[in-house]
Amino acid sequence: MIKRPALTLAITAIFLIGFIPWYLHSSIEPRDNISQPAVHQSEGDHLLMPSMDATQPREINASTDTFNTQLAQELVTKYGDKISHLTVQANLFKVRNFVVGRYPEDGKTRFNDIIYLAFPSQAESIINIIKLMDQYTQWLAENYTQLNDMSPLERDGYLWKKRRELFGSDADIIWSDERELLANKQRNVQQEIHRLGLANDLSTDEKLYQLTTTLSENYGETTQDLVIDPGMVAAVFFNFDSVQQTLKSLSAEERQAEINRVRKQLGYNETQIEQAQKKDEIRNQRWEKGLTYMAERQQLVDTLDEPALETALAKLRVTHFQKEAYTIEKEEVSGFYRYARPRLYGRN
Repeated sequence: MIKRPALTLAITAIFLIGFIPWYLHSSIEPRDNISQPAVHQSEGDHLLMPSMDATQPREINASTDTFNTQLAQELVTKYGDKISHLTVQANLFKVRNFVVGRYPEDGKTRFNDIIYLAFPSQAESIINIIKLMDQYTQWLAENYTQLNDMSPLERDGYLWKKRRELFGSDADIIWSDERELLANKQRNVQQEIHRLGLANDLSTDEKLYQLTTTLSENYGETTQDLVIDPGMVAAVFFNFDSVQQTLKSLSAEERQAEINRVRKQLGYNETQIEQAQKKDEIRNQRWEKGLTYMAERQQLVDTLDEPALETALAKLRVTHFQKEAYTIEKEEVSGFYRYARPRLYGRN
């Protein structure tokens, strides 16, 4: 059974660590014991000194604070060769929070000083990105209840709209790792769905187990409350050709019992199972009527010519579908025959 933990707890937990996916992947951990001077004159010392470029808003004396100079050196060592990348600049949000946590009164000012020491030519870009990250995390905190109530797709679109509003096209670069990770997960799941769809040698229970396991392995517990729900998994599962072949081989009573059993394993409660079964019964009635109509329609097509054929088809549609006859006619004019498509038990 697929559980759905409280989304509010998941969102709150993510927010407490910065609410930024790449935050978790960063290996930067500024030393918390910086206290003694460790800066000596060497050929690398010039990296710590601020640029005298006229675009720099203020001058920083590297000797005024040991903590600043040592942390600046650490950042140069770790990020010096890749600081021009926007993703790396955004990742310094974690460092800013570390500095503010250590120096609550003037942490933001200290962080700016450190950035000008370490990366004078990129300082303005970095500080601007960090300011935007502050706005983004504040927005997330203010809207987490609303985000919690959204569907996964709606939530994703809402997040990206805000990201692009703040960062413009840079948002695609800053969150590129998140997109690539999601794309890889989607490919893994799609490959497994394709395999299971053709797996006639597996039992229904084994296919269901492997499907839910694949979803769990690729999306994890946090995403279960964001994306995975029983209805979604059921829609995928009942779309498998191998599952449909099994269901078609059963009697009507056995088929419904098997569909209900699968839904129960996926986490449907008794009320939901009953409601879903009522929908199945309505679908069954429609399909019986529809298949009868298609057989009679074919007889008319085989025996009549225009305009007698159109008159006869119009009467036949009214006989079988009453008020829906007009809709069925429009569908057929466009080339769509709803009862000529495959019947998928548990879905349509």
